[in-house]
Amino acid sequence: MITLISITTIISGTAFLLSGLYIFLTWRKKKEFLLQVLTIFLLTMGMQMIFLTLGLAVFFDNYLMSNISWWIAHIFLIVAMSNLVILPIRLKFPNKEKLVKKISILYLVIGGLILLFNLSNVELFRAPENIINWRVPGLSIAVIVGAAALGMLFPVYVFIRESFKIKDRLIKLRSIFLGLGILAFFIGGPMHNAVTNKVMATVAASLSILGVLFILVGIYIPMLLKRSPRENFSKTEF
Repeated sequence: MITLISITTIISGTAFLLSGLYIFLTWRKKKEFLLQVLTIFLLTMGMQMIFLTLGLAVFFDNYLMSNISWWIAHIFLIVAMSNLVILPIRLKFPNKEKLVKKISILYLVIGGLILLFNLSNVELFRAPENIINWRVPGLSIAVIVGAAALGMLFPVYVFIRESFKIKDRLIKLRSIFLGLGILAFFIGGPMHNAVTNKVMATVAASLSILGVLFILVGIYIPMLLKRSPRENFSKTEF
């Protein structure tokens, strides 16, 4: 069944996947760690939106398959967040990278099990304005918001804060756009879980797509301005 939220999730998911594929092709040529992280982030976020769409549009009349799609979607979300947080950790605290990876794996396992065990309490509901969404129990919401907060807020803080320290204007702009892009994701992504009307659905999708655009600008700004930065982004003092 085609609903407003399923339309916004498929649009967002398509934007994520196409952007992730585009960055992947660039990564194959340059092999930069930044491109690797953002490729995985965008592709996994894209898969999250695809599974949300399946649960809402394809399996909306099948309780079990709809909820399983919801669960898989949020496993992809946790993977995306676990991957994204490694970027600022490697740049700022490289000696903590292995520890953070272990914590991320532990969060994925425990968080995934919590979502799975609470799956029977997740239910679809129908609201006015052609809105169909899931009603999610509080513990599951805490896992989802926790993953999004841990995975995005620290990268946003690092990118924005360090942009004030960087002298090269190109790297400064890149940091700002990447920070704003991730911040837009942080608001728009989880907001899909709370949509109850057209305005919220439109805002959630718009913020998600805006996040993609900001990240693309942040990555390809040297090409847009037709010059190279004086310092390598991956070697800046983050």
